[in-house]
Amino acid sequence: SEKMSSISTIIGLCLLFFMLSNVDAYGQKCSPVFGNCNMHTDCCSGKCLTYGSRCGYPAHRLKETYLSASEFQSIKKQRAHSNNDEVKVIGLPSESEPSNVFFKIDSAAKCHNVGEPCSRGEECCNLRCHSYMHRCVT
Repeated sequence: SEKMSSISTIIGLCLLFFMLSNVDAYGQKCSPVFGNCNMHTDCCSGKCLTYGSRCGYPAHRLKETYLSASEFQSIKKQRAHSNNDEVKVIGLPSESEPSNVFFKIDSAAKCHNVGEPCSRGEECCNLRCHSYMHRCVT
């Protein structure tokens, strides 16, 4: 009988802890869509748009696709066959035919060393240009 009372006490305590863990201790309510929030748990939808401090709509997950695999493949094939664009280069009557040479690089691009003038980081060998001094820095 002593064992039975200790088992019932343990079960009773477990039930009590379970019930207390499901009670909202602070009585806070969640904010509706477009309500104020600071984090996702503030919103009933579970989505806080932090850039606007407003609750957003819940993110719905698609459980099934709306197109079968064969429908998707047929649409993909139709789009592949519908692209018949052409690029035609037309110049003035006095111009010669367009050249096939697009870029002619005589030498490799030179980068600036530390202390040399620059206006962008790409101009420096270490890719760092000081924004006020306009010099390559370490």
